[in-house]
Order: sequence, then structure tokens, then C-alpha cells
Amino acid sequence: MDIVEQGLARAREELAHLPGGIERATGRALKRAVTKARTESVRIVRTQYTIKAATARNDMKIQRYSGVLEVKGYTHKLTEFSVNPRRPTPKRRAPIKVQVRRTGGKTISRAFVAGAFNDSYASGGTGVYMRRTSKRRPLDELYGPSVPGMLSNPEHRLQIETVMGEEFVNRLSHEAGNILGGVTR
Repeated sequence: MDIVEQGLARAREELAHLPGGIERATGRALKRAVTKARTESVRIVRTQYTIKAATARNDMKIQRYSGVLEVKGYTHKLTEFSVNPRRPTPKRRAPIKVQVRRTGGKTISRAFVAGAFNDSYASGGTGVYMRRTSKRRPLDELYGPSVPGMLSNPEHRLQIETVMGEEFVNRLSHEAGNILGGVTR
């Protein structure tokens, strides 16, 4: 993060004569940098998994003034990934095709432990289920990975930190220029 320290030193020097100038500039730059880190995180997840961007983004919380991107959440239902058929088809006996990662797909055959099928809840949602036994109940709903698990690779973290640092330096010089030029107070 050598670049971040250099950018911060340059902004301190430029805004030294304005009271509270460096605090305003760093706060604004930090907000934009964390937002950019969230965008990059969603982009990384979407390039490797078939989950919707909004679903991944909902597991990420930004603490804007502290510069923290908190990623936490539970495993997601298989219906939030690529499932074919999407809706319940009671008469259909064909297998359900599920693709969680973009690099492959898996067919869940009906012959496997009395089969997997999709069904709807009374509240209107749908899910992919598998029977535990040959009896009607109990059913197990099938889940995919969580967003923190999707981002657990250290290379992803390094990539996100790099993008966040670059954005912080760019936005810091921009915000310092705005404050010096009198564009914002």
C-alpha cells in the first residue's frame, strides 16, 4: 500500500492550510473506495458463479466511514443459481440440471436416492429438494455455497484490496482538488 501512503501524504500537504480539509477529503475518498471494492467483489463472484449480482451484493455491507466491507451470509438455495427447469413440473420425470460454478454443471438424476425435484412453498417460493428415504417425508432442501465462501480465495482478497487502494488514491486527489477549488465544502 505504498501508493496509498504517497497519495495521503500529498493530500495532507495540499490541504494543510484548510481546517478539516484532509478529514473531509479522506472520508469522501474512503466511501467511494469501499463502494468500488464491493463492485469488484460482486464482479469476481459473478465471473465464477451463476448467482445473481443482487443476491451476492445483499450479503455485503459497507461501513462507509470506517472503510470496511463486511461480507457475511449463509449458504444460498440452489434456486438462486442456474437450475433447469426453474419452476415445478409435477409430471416431468427428467432430471434437474444445476449449475453453480460457471465452469461446469451437474445433473441431479431422479434415480439418485429417490431423486431430486423442485417444488413450490405455500408462500410462493420454490426450492430444489431431495428425499432422505423412499417415503414422502422428510425432504432436504439443497443449497449452494455462501458468498464469503465464494470470496475465500486469497487471490481475490488481494485483487479487491488493490482495486480499493487505487480507487482511494484517485478519489483522494480528486476530492482534494474539489475542496481546494471551492467546489465542495
